[in-house]
Amino acid sequence: MNLRFLSQKLAHSLGNKLYYDQDHVDVLRYGFEVIITGLLKMFILFSLAFLLGILPHVLVIFVTSGVYRLLSGGVHCATYGRCLLLGLVIFLGMGKLAQSLTFTSFVTIIPILACITLISLFISLKWAPAETKNKPLSLQEKSKLKKLTLIWIFIWAILITTCLLIFPLSQISSLVMASMLAHITQALSLTPTGYRVVGFIDKLMGSIFKERREANV
Repeated sequence: MNLRFLSQKLAHSLGNKLYYDQDHVDVLRYGFEVIITGLLKMFILFSLAFLLGILPHVLVIFVTSGVYRLLSGGVHCATYGRCLLLGLVIFLGMGKLAQSLTFTSFVTIIPILACITLISLFISLKWAPAETKNKPLSLQEKSKLKKLTLIWIFIWAILITTCLLIFPLSQISSLVMASMLAHITQALSLTPTGYRVVGFIDKLMGSIFKERREANV
């Protein structure tokens, strides 16, 4: 069943019971669509992460990137399917990479953490929150989200530093790397270059899927 059709059906069913007009039903449909697609994406992502043996790393990546993106915005693909595919490749790829990378010394990991923090602060000061055509922001919203984004970056850096001080480095180094990879990837996605890269990948996926559909006709 098409997710949009399912969301529409649920919205009409609830809207009829609550005597909502069409505008409120449309709001319900959008809400259901966001919830259903989000849950589906999480189920697929975490299931694949579990099968690949990188579930803890992907959970860390999901939380780090999710909070940052919620505040800072970012680029999207043109369709849900492409967003899902690109997200799976990026998240699972980062999880596998983080799992294979370990640090044995604070001398190595602290400078990397400091560099990532400074880079993300600079990017967020310049480009956050990043808008999309479907979600323009007012000046007041932009100012509020920029402040919250900067606060989150400081909180994230403090949390990572605290974890490094509390837990043995041998146990958490790959998880810290997962969080750092997620953080810098989200930061870079806010830049014009990030938008161009995702836009190119989006068009490439669109062309591939179009060719496959035409070949199957």
